[in-house]
Amino acid sequence: MVPLPPGLEAAAPFLDEEIRKYLDSHGKHVQSLTGEEAQAAWLASAQALKAEVGAPQMSFEGAAAILARQLHAERAFDALVLPWIALRPAKVRGRTVSWDGVTRTLRVVNPQGRSLQALKDLEAQAAAPSLQLAVFAPDGSKLFEGVGGLDLLHALVLEGEPTRIDAELLPRAQIFADRSSLQEGIAVAFDPFLPKR
Repeated sequence: MVPLPPGLEAAAPFLDEEIRKYLDSHGKHVQSLTGEEAQAAWLASAQALKAEVGAPQMSFEGAAAILARQLHAERAFDALVLPWIALRPAKVRGRTVSWDGVTRTLRVVNPQGRSLQALKDLEAQAAAPSLQLAVFAPDGSKLFEGVGGLDLLHALVLEGEPTRIDAELLPRAQIFADRSSLQEGIAVAFDPFLPKR
């Protein structure tokens, strides 16, 4: 298990809820493990893989394949979906940020009411959260993997004379608050395994 990027722990349940809704909207019956069950099952599959192939040969795909087979021994399912949040490279041009199939507009904190003209030529690299997922069959074979950008974690701040541009982490209550951004990123991540509607 990989810890969530800072600031995303409290927002993760929103993403879980939207993933469930997306799968439901495609007629998929969803069974979920609790966080504790998922962590225990993942650790058990990683330990089984280590015993089977040794530490140097361990891989995500190997552990996920064992996890799928172990879970299938306990319950019936057609596909095991393993989602996680990762910070991924994004391109910033002006107020527009693009990454992993989505485009978002940066919020601007501008307490002194400065002209936004300074942002016109802004080009930068940033890190933005994406949904990554892998889908495995009950026999452990990988069926699909995808990625879709979610939402921005930062706003631009304009201050000082001359105007300085900086980034500021959004308050926790605003992270993943825009459900439509989450829904778009989920659809991008699952496409074409579950086609966008």
